[in-house]
This record gives sequence, C-alpha cells and structure tokens, in this order.
Amino acid sequence: MLKIPQLEIGGTYTREKKVKKEDTAIKYGRGQLDNLLATQNLIALMVEASKELLDDKLPNGFITVGKKIQFNHL
Repeated sequence: MLKIPQLEIGGTYTREKKVKKEDTAIKYGRGQLDNLLATQNLIALMVEASKELLDDKLPNGFITVGKKIQFNHL
C-alpha cells in the first residue's frame, strides 16, 4: 500500500520576483498601471510557490492540484 505523508498545514515558502513591464497590468490593457503586478501573474507566482513547497514532500509521480483561489489584489 502506498504511504502518503501527512502534509503540514500552515507551511510557508517565499518566492521573490523582480517585476518587469511584461508582468504588469498595463500589458492587459489596464491603463496607467505600469507598476502593478498583473493579477494573473500573481496567481502564477502563488502556484509556483505552492509547487516548490510541496513537490519534495510527495511520493514520486504525485502532483498537487489547486481547487480554489480566493484573494483580494488591491
């Protein structure tokens, strides 16, 4: 039987990224928001950070699957 480890709730992982113009909201037609990280790029960073946090804790061949993301990007 496959033993799946218990994942720790509340784990953290820090991911840093220098925002470039192509990462900003202006690329998506958001007017003067040339220094704001686009929401879809923020979500991509969160998904990548989750993957980095959890991948080495999963058995070979297993992946994480997101179910729901809810946040305010102000």
